[in-house]
Amino acid sequence: MKTMISFSFLIITSIIFCSCNSTDENYSSLHYKPAPPVKIRKFKKPEILYIDKVADNRKDDEKELSYTINADPYILIPLWLWSHSNLNPVLRFSYFQEPLPLIIRGLIYKDVKASEIFKELTVSMDYYNHRKNDAYRLKVILITAKWSRNLTSYGLSYPGTILWAFGLPVSYGKIYFKINVTLYAPNSEKKLASKIISKNLSCTEWIYDQVNYSPPISEFKLAKIFPEVMNDLRKFLIKTLKRQNADNRIN
Repeated sequence: MKTMISFSFLIITSIIFCSCNSTDENYSSLHYKPAPPVKIRKFKKPEILYIDKVADNRKDDEKELSYTINADPYILIPLWLWSHSNLNPVLRFSYFQEPLPLIIRGLIYKDVKASEIFKELTVSMDYYNHRKNDAYRLKVILITAKWSRNLTSYGLSYPGTILWAFGLPVSYGKIYFKINVTLYAPNSEKKLASKIISKNLSCTEWIYDQVNYSPPISEFKLAKIFPEVMNDLRKFLIKTLKRQNADNRIN
């Protein structure tokens, strides 16, 4: 019986790679679609933005969250409505998956580049050092990133999993995400401004979300919350740069 249950859940979990998760390994192929470029009147576009490495300041237990979706056997107990787990908001689809801070850096790079707020972007420290007189520096600190997942079979034990195939959600939950961003002036350690960006988003998981799962297009839920994050970041950058331009004219 135990073997049959394990085998059944192996089959089920093989087809429920959810819309809440995914990764990508280079900035150009990230499935995340940024908003259109920002059009700003009377705004002198800065030369370069260097996006520094994302510092991981999450709590230790959050850094160790599982990358793997597990079918909890507790939901096989009749009248047991759900089982809760906190997961990393990215699926580990390969052994060599990039770490979360690097993926977040890639998402930020892709969005800020699409915004066209700066003439040029770089993540190269050598290039930044070469162009320090023109290059602003964006420092990002990751404070939290987790998927709070409630797996359910609706209290019906194994037969309840059949409901997934008829359109009922596999799980409910939320994605929690928080970063601290700081913009530094060119050729200096002068801090122009800082802002904490905190977002959370409901995350409903469906069995059909990723039947055709493949890493290049299988986005994690973080990619769906990122437009809200980047909307705040774009506003932060524009407001800070406008204020600096005004200060420079006064001086």
